[in-house]
Amino acid sequence: MISRKVASVWSTSLVIQVVCVALLQPGAIVAAPVAVRHTEGLVHGFLVLRTLAGDTLADGDLIQIARGHRVTNRLVFRFKDGSVHDETAVFSQRGNFRLLSDHLVQKGPAFQHTMEVSIDGPTGQVTVRTTDDDGKEKVVTHRLDLPPDVANGMVLTLLKNISSDASQMTVSMVAATPKPRLVKFECAAV
Repeated sequence: MISRKVASVWSTSLVIQVVCVALLQPGAIVAAPVAVRHTEGLVHGFLVLRTLAGDTLADGDLIQIARGHRVTNRLVFRFKDGSVHDETAVFSQRGNFRLLSDHLVQKGPAFQHTMEVSIDGPTGQVTVRTTDDDGKEKVVTHRLDLPPDVANGMVLTLLKNISSDASQMTVSMVAATPKPRLVKFECAAV
């Protein structure tokens, strides 16, 4: 069983734990889109999310389909306690990577509250549906001024495309919180 503290930390930092050591910093965000160096195609990956001690927390699937310049990437983790983390991102790979939409669902005992986040990249509209401690649903819709480097749902793809001489990558992300906000995601080679 995952403790609430561990689950809470995990639910707000899945990408960090899966991909690399990262630092999320709110503040002014400089847009620096990642150029397409390697065109994406068909991918089906079988993933395992483990603790630092090697214990399995969740099994996952990564399925990606590319049609022309449009890529759909779905990442699903199914936890031993029945919890689910399910994210589908659609992005363009024409010149630079550009988020078109992202839909994230987190539900089950591993997460403090059920959460559903939808991002419309071109309009900047972000809708968050959560449940409070009493089980009441709360819906918040904000329009954020999204820079062209928003990376939700495509961090693995972006990491494959940073130049070989770069020691770090900094992109923007919409934080999956009850009130959406834009943060800087910094990933450094270790």
